[in-house]
Amino acid sequence: MIARLSKANLVAAVAMTLALLGCTAGGGGATSSSVGATGGSSPTEIVTGPGFGPMTAPPGSSLRSIDGSASNDVWAVGEVHQGAGERSLVEHWDGSSWSVVDGPDIGGLADVSVLAPDDVWAVSYSTVIHWDGTTWDSTDLSKGNARSLTSISATAANDVWVAGERPGFKVAPNTNGWSTMVMHFDGHTWTEEDTPDQGTRNNYIEGVEALSPTDVWAAGYSEDIGGPQGATLAIHWNGTKWSLVPPPNPSPSLNIIWGTGQGGGGSVWALGDYRGPDRHLTPLILEWTGGSWHRLPLRGDIHWSAASAAGASQAQTWVVGSEATSSFAIASCDSSVCRTKVPPDDQYDMQASSVWVLSDTDAWLVGTRNATSGATTPIVQHWDGTRWSDVDVPSGVPPTPSPS
Repeated sequence: MIARLSKANLVAAVAMTLALLGCTAGGGGATSSSVGATGGSSPTEIVTGPGFGPMTAPPGSSLRSIDGSASNDVWAVGEVHQGAGERSLVEHWDGSSWSVVDGPDIGGLADVSVLAPDDVWAVSYSTVIHWDGTTWDSTDLSKGNARSLTSISATAANDVWVAGERPGFKVAPNTNGWSTMVMHFDGHTWTEEDTPDQGTRNNYIEGVEALSPTDVWAAGYSEDIGGPQGATLAIHWNGTKWSLVPPPNPSPSLNIIWGTGQGGGGSVWALGDYRGPDRHLTPLILEWTGGSWHRLPLRGDIHWSAASAAGASQAQTWVVGSEATSSFAIASCDSSVCRTKVPPDDQYDMQASSVWVLSDTDAWLVGTRNATSGATTPIVQHWDGTRWSDVDVPSGVPPTPSPS
C-alpha cells in the first residue's frame, strides 16, 4: 500500500497536523495521442493518524504554475475541481487578455514549461502533454506503475525533464515507500534516470530546474523510518550521473522543499518551509551559489511558506507563497537577503503558487482565492516595475445553465 495526499488537499492536512503538534500555521518511448487545438504531492507521515478522513478540494478552480516565452506568450495551468476529481485547466496570455485553452483532460496540472508559442509542456500525475502550436500530444509515462509526476522543465525540444516519485522499497508488510524519479525526453524517447534516494522510507521530488542538458536540479524532501518527519532533499545531474547535494535543515523536523526556481543570473533556488523555534511554519529560501546551498535570511513577516521563485537579474528575485499554510505572501530577494513585501495576514484568503519573471518590470504570479462560500477562483497578478496588480482571468468553470 502506498498512501499519498495530493497538493489540493495539503492546506487542510497541514493545518490539522500543526494543530495536533501544538504548532501554528502562522499568519523506450511511451504511447502518445493527439487532440485538436483549443511542489502534486505532499507528505505522507506528516498527515497520518486518527481523524484524517477522505478530503476533497473545494468547488471552483485553481492555478498552480506559470511560465512564458515573451510578454505576449504566457501560460498558466491548474485544475477545475470536480468533487473528488480534477479537470485540466490551461490558460494563455496573448499580451491583451487571458483565455482558456482547450486541450486534453488528464486531471489537475501541476507544472508548465514554455519554450516558445508552439512548444509548451505541462505535467499531471503520470502524464505529460505538449502543444506544438496546433495540437496537443498526450503521453502516459506511468507504464502501469503508480508514478507521481510533480514538475517539468525544458531547455529545448530535445531536452525535457520531468520529476516526481515512484513506488520504492518495502518499508513494512504490504507497505512500500517512495523513491525519487526523474525522466528525460531526447526528442524521441522518454527514459527513466537512475536517481539516488536519501530517506529510508520516502523520497519526494517537488521541483525540477533544467539549466542545460548537463546541469539539472531536482529538490523535495525525505523521511526516515522512525526518524524525523521531513528533511530537505536535492539531487543534481552533471551530464553523467545524478548525485545527492543535501541542503541545510534548520529544524530537527518538518524541513520541506515545496518547489524550485531560477533566480537572476541563472542561479537555482529551492523553496519551502520549516518549523521555527516559535513552532510556526517559517519560509525556507535556499540558493545554490556554485559550491554550496546558501540560506537567505528573511526580513519582515516570517510566518508563511515559500512555494516558488523567479528572477531576471541578480538585483531582484521574487519569492511567493504559500500553498502549505493557506496564506498569500510575496518577498523580494537580492543576493544576501529577502524582504516580505506583501505580508500574508493582509490577504489570508489567498494562496500564491508560482511566479514567472521576464524582466524587472514584467512578472506574473498565479494562485487561488478562497471565497467564504468555500468555492475557489484562480488568481493572476502582474508586476509592472512598481506594483503587483490583479488581472482578470477566466475561471474555466462552465457557467450554470439557466432554468428553461
